[in-house]
Amino acid sequence: MRSFFFKNPDPNPANTVFLCGSGRSGTTWLADLINNGNDFRYLFEPFWHAKVPACRDFNIRQYLRPDNDDAAYLEPATAIITGQIRRRWMDKYNRAYRGSKRLIKDIRVNLFAAWLQNHFPQTKIVFVMRHPAAVTLSRTKRKWRARTDDVLKQTDLVSDHLEAPLARVGEPRDRFDRHVFMWCIENLVPLRQLKSKQVHVVYYEHMCTAPEPTLRALANAIGHEFDSSVLARVSKPSRQALPNSAIRSGGNLIGKWRSALSTEKIDRILEIVAGFGLDKVYTDDLMPVAEDPIALFGD
Repeated sequence: MRSFFFKNPDPNPANTVFLCGSGRSGTTWLADLINNGNDFRYLFEPFWHAKVPACRDFNIRQYLRPDNDDAAYLEPATAIITGQIRRRWMDKYNRAYRGSKRLIKDIRVNLFAAWLQNHFPQTKIVFVMRHPAAVTLSRTKRKWRARTDDVLKQTDLVSDHLEAPLARVGEPRDRFDRHVFMWCIENLVPLRQLKSKQVHVVYYEHMCTAPEPTLRALANAIGHEFDSSVLARVSKPSRQALPNSAIRSGGNLIGKWRSALSTEKIDRILEIVAGFGLDKVYTDDLMPVAEDPIALFGD
């Protein structure tokens, strides 16, 4: 009903905030904080082709070169960005019934985030990053499938971005490796392609340790004044949080992976991350080491 009755008076892409990042990096949590006051129509993961038939041509981890103008991709993306598509799946968390602002959250768009930026330059993009060890731990706990095969068969992606790092690190050894590879691929490609002045990077670790300045910087970047109660919600788990997650149990939000993973697994994560050149962003330190990661890789 929320999807059916929502008013969409202004489809201008400038009214859209697009939030993306790897799965298990805190994207749902941050989306809940941004939309704490229900000021946005919240579109949840609209590019998942299994749930949204209009996106039937998008693979589960689709790569698109920024200059690709194929209507099979551009038409559904335009309908999503401008809010002119409705679907129970994407509107299931929406609590707004009217208004011109949209918040889109999707974990499947990292490999074509620059394509979105190129075709919808007025749309504000927020890119979330979290330590690869924490993401890998969370994904393996959830028994997610690591889809490296689906990704590495995309020849454009490999030739544009992955030949050199794959030559350095070789093939994934097992399921654990494949999750680390996926984190590297999903983060390296947007860091290389996105234009830093048109995207705002949010580190999960900064949200945990310094929420007020992190949210203030985010508010300035997207031109949105947060509801005054948003800080009280920072400590509340998102709907995607695991039952035994640190935010639910009161544990260490950023360092749990240090005690949960063996030294050998941590060393392997750092080896793969370094092979992709992403040790410029994350090392064995709990906090990210790059202030502006896109400036290191992109423009």
